Amino acid sequence: MRLLRIRSTGAIVLEYFDDSSVPPYAILSHTWGPDDEEVNFRDIQKRRGQSKDGYRKLEFCGQQAASDGLRYFWVDTCCIDKSSSEELGTAIRSMYRWYTESNQCYVYLADVEGRDSRGKRHKNWEYAFRNSRWFTRGWTLQELIAPDSVTFFFSDGVRLGSKGGSLQKIIREVTGIPKDVLRGGGTSVSAYSIQERCSWYGNRQTKKEEDEVYSQMGILDTFIINAYGEGKRSAWRRLNFELAGAERLEKVEKKLEEQKREDKKHQVLETSSAKSQQLLSLASSDPTPATSLQKGPQFSLSLCGSYFALDGPEYNYQNCMGDYYAAIKNHLNALCFLVCGTNGSWIYKYRTAAGGYYVKWSGNLSTEYPFLLDKLRNEMPSREPLLISLGPNQTFYSKWDNYNWWKVPTSITNKIQEVMNQGITAVALGMDESYVIVHGNRWSWDLKGNYNGLREALQGATSAPRAVALNSQNSTDYLLLMGSLGYRLTGGIGNEYHGNFLNWKNRNGV
Repeated sequence: MRLLRIRSTGAIVLEYFDDSSVPPYAILSHTWGPDDEEVNFRDIQKRRGQSKDGYRKLEFCGQQAASDGLRYFWVDTCCIDKSSSEELGTAIRSMYRWYTESNQCYVYLADVEGRDSRGKRHKNWEYAFRNSRWFTRGWTLQELIAPDSVTFFFSDGVRLGSKGGSLQKIIREVTGIPKDVLRGGGTSVSAYSIQERCSWYGNRQTKKEEDEVYSQMGILDTFIINAYGEGKRSAWRRLNFELAGAERLEKVEKKLEEQKREDKKHQVLETSSAKSQQLLSLASSDPTPATSLQKGPQFSLSLCGSYFALDGPEYNYQNCMGDYYAAIKNHLNALCFLVCGTNGSWIYKYRTAAGGYYVKWSGNLSTEYPFLLDKLRNEMPSREPLLISLGPNQTFYSKWDNYNWWKVPTSITNKIQEVMNQGITAVALGMDESYVIVHGNRWSWDLKGNYNGLREALQGATSAPRAVALNSQNSTDYLLLMGSLGYRLTGGIGNEYHGNFLNWKNRNGV
């Protein structure tokens, strides 16, 4: 976190602090003027910007902080390097916490004058206060709610009052926010429903339409990755899915515990632990064009227990469909992906002659991969799944037309986030948090000592794998299709797959 400080020379400088060492600080709440009149991050770095209108707000905040015994202060215009999309995203998701943890929050009302031409307090200050632009902006809602101490100041820097004191009644009438929320700071909002919290937003506005959603994440205590350009509707859809997912996650955990007690022989329920996983919706600047994946990977492989699914451009083979083979057999030449999961679950996508697509799945997908099923039902047909991988314990990875979505352990999440912008084309999820990820012309893996022989094959490869599968219920079996010069098969699979795989490989001209 960066904080501002006024040196003895009067210069305003930035200092960086780790989360564990942040000193007491004041924080500014205000409305932006023209962008070219606000002091930004580069201005502070280069010791410039003193002639800008926004500089007086920095001076006001620093001087007021000093009078309250605080050495440091924070202002959004210049404490965030907005040229870094990663830093901006982190700041957006941290903003509510930063306001909550501040010692003092100062609201600078640029459009509310404190004194008339004779130097006396304006008689109509209350009218001006009620109609201040500050009450119409989206981001200022969390800036009002989150801090314990919020003090309002006229444009000349004279104190007007506080949210929990003399101004409480007026603020409550203007915003509709309950009295105990204004008194209790950011932690008190949890007592109110999502619908009630959303109602406080009213008719507030933001410069960017997506910010209408992002500015409410802290109040709703639910966070998504910002993706400017996605539009307000898409952002709301993603946030709503996270809100619903948090509630469903709690219910699923309780149900899993009940089922584990009833049937300890059920492998998935024995080993699943929703608490050790992350459910994330990530907007991605993934450079892999959607069109390059719309017909699905040229090859895809999946293994789970005794089940397998082999998808190729000319021939497909699987043993996970059971009675549903009659449904899939007419679409074998139009398949985009074919994936098997735990307990015989499966999912496949095929493209129609008219250019549309269908995604079908087994009936037990609702119990084996409930979060993925929710995603499919909520997003289609407005968005198209391009790639899906299934793993053990309800884990999965999915690539959609403009973002990625997964439920995997934290160690795999970290790797996905690291390589996501390189264009993920294949993900294999195995036992004990093992994984292989193909991204662009590179590949990453962590096999946790499992899948003997695969590590050596990956280390010796001269080009990225065309397809890879880890048996998610057996730490020995894997399939790997390499593509250096021609194609070659690296072994390590059980006898029940070997003949089928060789037949599939030959039929596809590999």
